[in-house]
Amino acid sequence: MKKLPILAAVFSLLLFACIQEEKEEPVIYKKFWACNISENVYYQIDAQMLAENDLCCVWAEKDSGVTEETAQKVADGYKKDIYYKMMETFGYKINMTDEKGNSVAIIDNVQFINWLVTGNLSGGKLTILLMDIKDNYQQGVNESFVAGYFWAGNLFKNRLLKDEVSNECDMIYIDTNPGIPGSKESNETLAHEMQHLMNYAGTVLRDKTTDLWIDEGLSVTAEWVYSNEHSAQRLYCYDTDISGLLGKGNNFFVWGNREEENQNAVLDDYSTVYLFFQWLRLQSGKDIYWRISSSKDYNYNAVINAFNDVVSGSKYNNWETMLQDWLAANYIKKNSGRYGYGNDTVLNNIKIHYAPGSSDDPATIILFPGEGVYSNVTGLTSIPAKAGNINYAGLNGSLPITSGSFSSGALLTYNTNTYNASKNNDGITTAESGTITGKAPPSPPSTSISSGGRSLGVSAGPFPISAGDMLRRKGKEGNFNSGGVNFKMPNAYRGIIVNE
Repeated sequence: MKKLPILAAVFSLLLFACIQEEKEEPVIYKKFWACNISENVYYQIDAQMLAENDLCCVWAEKDSGVTEETAQKVADGYKKDIYYKMMETFGYKINMTDEKGNSVAIIDNVQFINWLVTGNLSGGKLTILLMDIKDNYQQGVNESFVAGYFWAGNLFKNRLLKDEVSNECDMIYIDTNPGIPGSKESNETLAHEMQHLMNYAGTVLRDKTTDLWIDEGLSVTAEWVYSNEHSAQRLYCYDTDISGLLGKGNNFFVWGNREEENQNAVLDDYSTVYLFFQWLRLQSGKDIYWRISSSKDYNYNAVINAFNDVVSGSKYNNWETMLQDWLAANYIKKNSGRYGYGNDTVLNNIKIHYAPGSSDDPATIILFPGEGVYSNVTGLTSIPAKAGNINYAGLNGSLPITSGSFSSGALLTYNTNTYNASKNNDGITTAESGTITGKAPPSPPSTSISSGGRSLGVSAGPFPISAGDMLRRKGKEGNFNSGGVNFKMPNAYRGIIVNE
């Protein structure tokens, strides 16, 4: 009889333990497909859901070291900051209609992406997967890394794909090495990739992928929209000419076309497209970004038409004139008007990169579409006439000079071809030869650019690049084309009846 109280006590403890165990939240694991960017192969990882709110679910790769606190920080940052800034800048409404033209629902482009994969017109949640993206990053050896990526293949059902590697959800991958989830830099990446996701809505609606330089231009702009300060990394790459190719004209218009000359060439693409999209904003206003995002055009016309929609002054009739004005702005750098960056003292302090030269004799240079160079002028110089797609302007004051002669400043030589590829459909190079002065560049001024209190005189690496850029650098073809895909959209996703 004396043992009964002891047994009762043991039973009570066991019952209490069971109740406590039942109250604990269950651990949720799930397998996700991911891409080994180094090898261009897909593999599966186990991940645990660590945080959730009404806009996103945050998962972390098993044994990644990511804590619930970190995951919650990512979830909170997305909901309270990133999501609303991205929607304000790049969001637009889509009117979903039935076959008779009756409106079914009006949803934004983020919900539209969720609808593609779930069929739900409301309540969509973004999946954010925190993982060590396999990209061969090595500190001090390979400073470029994939900080995150969006792959549109995840929006399609596996039965519609050749390789069944879709996670069948709208999601973004965020790196944990060297990326630090929840940090300012990592959140800039999340904003960058979210723009790719939002931009893909236009790809579906038009059945045409946005030109790569526009999609990446909007995404580097998303970094600025989130942080509200200039990217030290982008400006560092430009100011220091990290590839040594800026003086030869390398820029964003033909993306990734000079990597055989230098593996850092793609960093020029990011830095120059960042400058161009900042110039667009300073000349027209921030509204230009959502107008480009929602445009029915997918190429340079999207930029020109968006610009003309928001400016009250003179309009642009073609890409050639807009390209000339931006290239002139990088040289003249006025604090008002088209030929500078307005009152932005950081951007008006960028370095001028001159074409190579050492003699007084005219020389030639090879330029791809969209590229332009400045060659030094120290004596009376005649402006050459346009030949093919190569045009010229004299830069020695507040306006470009398009004919006649001038005696100081720089000769701008630029390729106005709007076909933004290194080769045409027949496999013939789109590069053309242009004239430069051949004279040695002037001695550079001793200036120092800083942004956000961070000096750009010190290396700003590691440098984030896209998954597609990393694959191309390794000579591999992958299912990445910025935020889009390089496979044909399944027929089941065609013919969506919408009115923007």
